[in-house]
Amino acid sequence: ALAHTGKKELLLTGGIAASPRLREMCEIMCDERGDKFYVPPFDLCRDNGAMIAYHGLIEYKSGKRMKLEDTVVKQKWRTDEVDVTWLS
Repeated sequence: ALAHTGKKELLLTGGIAASPRLREMCEIMCDERGDKFYVPPFDLCRDNGAMIAYHGLIEYKSGKRMKLEDTVVKQKWRTDEVDVTWLS
């Protein structure tokens, strides 16, 4: 995602952020790239259902609407294929 967006910071959150190995890999990658890496304390790394709901609220407030049949999960969705329509 850093390479696709040109960003210089990585924030690892949600349940996956509880993985010690992933934390280590992200830290190494960011060190090698000269990027900053942030991760919350372990006890705050839980399922990110609340973040998903909040993201949905942001999109809804920005006017985005979808038909139920268009809300299926895209497991191999690349970060550079996401339309960020709520930031302008």
